[in-house]
Amino acid sequence: YGSQFHDFSVAGVAAEGRIAVTWQEETVALSGGETATLRRPDWSIETALEFIDDDELVEVTPTSIRLRKKLLGESDRKRASRQAKAG
Repeated sequence: YGSQFHDFSVAGVAAEGRIAVTWQEETVALSGGETATLRRPDWSIETALEFIDDDELVEVTPTSIRLRKKLLGESDRKRASRQAKAG
């Protein structure tokens, strides 16, 4: 929990946002001359931006949507935190 987006809540923890899906119908030709209609999902995230901290990014790829830290290494995050406190 924390590195993946969930649209449901864990006991005592608010949901991170809401995931919505719409479907695009596509007609494809099959062997033998028949056609079929397939549905392709189109995913989106609704009402999630309030949960994204200043040190986080939303990373979108063709197969997933991820929430991650801007600085991936823990030592890099600690260094940046010390520098920010120092001014």
